[in-house]
Amino acid sequence: MEIFQSGAHDDLGIEIVAASPERVAIRVPFKPELARSIENMSIHSGVVMTAMDSGMGLACMMNLKEPSSLATLDLRYDELRSPRAEQDIEISVQCDSIDEGIVFLTGSASDADGVFAQSVSRFFLTGESSAFFRKTFEKLANRSDSDFSSTGSTA
Repeated sequence: MEIFQSGAHDDLGIEIVAASPERVAIRVPFKPELARSIENMSIHSGVVMTAMDSGMGLACMMNLKEPSSLATLDLRYDELRSPRAEQDIEISVQCDSIDEGIVFLTGSASDADGVFAQSVSRFFLTGESSAFFRKTFEKLANRSDSDFSSTGSTA
């Protein structure tokens, strides 16, 4: 199931692995153009942070009762080590709470060796909804578990 698409998501190859109120998981397949450098062929931290922010935004949306635009207030990214060279990564995010229009989330980024980065963030819900968010929210509300296959869906 295709939920939404943007140029950045297409460029990075982001795929949705799972999406529920409890957990969102997205995968970023390795591509040489996403590498940190010729010497360090692991996925660049900017790509990881972009994927983390996207996963956290989706986790917000999965926990809303009605459509709302949202914005990242802050996102702390702590890299424990570089991801493995030439390997896909997976982002896993959970929504911890929503309090007075502020969404609190935690996430991690993993490769074949395990977690290599952790993140915490806060998102602000505006209470208003754009056509983009209304359409995405409707698609999320009508999805089933089989919509997310092992190959993922383009984010």
